[in-house]
Amino acid sequence: MRIKRAFLGCLLWSAMAFSAEAVPITYTATTYADGSLDGRPFTDQLVTVTGLADTYAIEATPISFPFFRYTNRLSSLTVAVSDVGSDQVLSPGTVFSAAYVAGFTPSVDLLDIENTEFQTYNLSTSIGPIVGSVSAFGNPGESFATELGSFSITAFDSNGTFQATADTTIPEPDSLILLSESLVIFVIMMLCGFGRRPQH
Repeated sequence: MRIKRAFLGCLLWSAMAFSAEAVPITYTATTYADGSLDGRPFTDQLVTVTGLADTYAIEATPISFPFFRYTNRLSSLTVAVSDVGSDQVLSPGTVFSAAYVAGFTPSVDLLDIENTEFQTYNLSTSIGPIVGSVSAFGNPGESFATELGSFSITAFDSNGTFQATADTTIPEPDSLILLSESLVIFVIMMLCGFGRRPQH
């Protein structure tokens, strides 16, 4: 019985180690738009905004009950325009999900998508692609500094998509270490006779 409990304890410890570890996650939003990238104007081209982050940085702030505003600090933010090219935004800022809107905020909102599915989305898992309306909270004409110049959108299409892909395929090194330690402890318990009934 004690051996069973010890084994279950090791498994629980390992599970906690995996669940507590952060995972890389990629957020992507797309729409058709007019604007300019690094001095090159474009009209009705597919714009793809991609942000890289880690789930450890997610923060939750209460807004109106029962909703929260979830934000995640981005390590990088890339804008790509079909037939034009791509560039890195110098100040990645955050990605957010709040009530019915999700999108990117380097300084002010760059591209937001509206859909009721975001009401329960906390940015920590894969989702989508979700089709929704391009939010009016975006800022047509706002200029965002990039490595090679600047990026701006002057007009949005009415619809766009948002999706997130969490990389859960490879455990973090710390998780592997904790799992190994748990199994070693269990083996030692077995070899030392832990849980055997005393001999009379």
